[in-house]
Amino acid sequence: MTNNWKAKLEKRWGQPLQFGFQCEALSEDIFRVLKVKISPQTLRRICGFVQYDGKASNNTILSLSQYISSSKPAASNATNDLERNFIIPFIQDFFQIPHASYEDFNYQNACAKIAIRLFDKPQLLQEIGYFLAKNDAAQIYFFERHPYFDGLAHPLYYDLLNVYAQEKKDAQSQFFAVALQCWGRKLSQQKWKDLPWKNRMQTEAHRKAWHPFLKARAIVLQIWEAQENKQKEEIQSLINWAKEEHLMLFSKANKQDYFPYFEYILAEGLLIAKEYEASQYFVSLYLKYYQLGKNAPIEPGYHEAIRVMQYFNAHQLEQFDLRDELANSIVIEKVIFTGQRYFRILYNTIQLQRSFLHKKRRQQITEQLEEDKKFTGYNFI
Repeated sequence: MTNNWKAKLEKRWGQPLQFGFQCEALSEDIFRVLKVKISPQTLRRICGFVQYDGKASNNTILSLSQYISSSKPAASNATNDLERNFIIPFIQDFFQIPHASYEDFNYQNACAKIAIRLFDKPQLLQEIGYFLAKNDAAQIYFFERHPYFDGLAHPLYYDLLNVYAQEKKDAQSQFFAVALQCWGRKLSQQKWKDLPWKNRMQTEAHRKAWHPFLKARAIVLQIWEAQENKQKEEIQSLINWAKEEHLMLFSKANKQDYFPYFEYILAEGLLIAKEYEASQYFVSLYLKYYQLGKNAPIEPGYHEAIRVMQYFNAHQLEQFDLRDELANSIVIEKVIFTGQRYFRILYNTIQLQRSFLHKKRRQQITEQLEEDKKFTGYNFI
């Protein structure tokens, strides 16, 4: 029943329904055609994006039947023409505009707006993604500055990272790409160790010149491997190494330019490894030092993301006062836009374990959690 409705709606709407968030645009198109409102959440249930054992109402079935049989052209076709004839050429031209430097924050902000548009429109990303993976500016401002944390397990983004790595060729970029691919597989509980991350890590001596983001990812991957091999002593040794690396990085940094990239990635990677105490240690370092980087053009959404990690860890470590304090102040909409679903999974997982929720609110959170997991493919917790 669900698959039949989904297929019929796709045919009428004019594009495939791949992700739950597309039901918002579909709801608008149904209203445009029929002047009848069917909520996006109802459409998600009917199309199978949200688990639901009930049945759609007779009015909903009637409205959907009328929409499917109507002869009015779907608005999505006109939108697609607009995207092909204007938006895609505009984005291509934009990424070929010379910019002041690779620390041009205004250019970075504009690229963020483009990234938001592309991540909201999977078909658009599919059409222009390979251009971006080969374009010098987009490689930095789209892939490196705005990695798609919600889409790391999506086959399209996985392929785009391969193209990016082939085009860049240098060791740091190739490791960056494979590390994100490992992240996506780990979060979606797929095999990740067979990816060529070890081959691209180079030696520790080579990695001394690497960006802190990459140094941290290299340590995290080794921690994950040690965890899967059940090497407890090796895990602790790697965590100690990470602490020493933090001290070295901070001692050599210009304090006005210091942003705790390294500490952020360690906090995230250790949380995924369920090393909550060590993760919370690096969260505390991040919170202590991030305000120093006043000259660094950093997306502010990372700050809210680290607080979500702190919230998740606090619950696991039974730091309930801290957990409750954070629960009342975290705003998911402030989390880095490339990973709001990812961090909402963490946040809502703990929300559901708290006893104060009313039945209706619990159901809403459960449905949102199921949709986010289905969209991202992440089932690591």
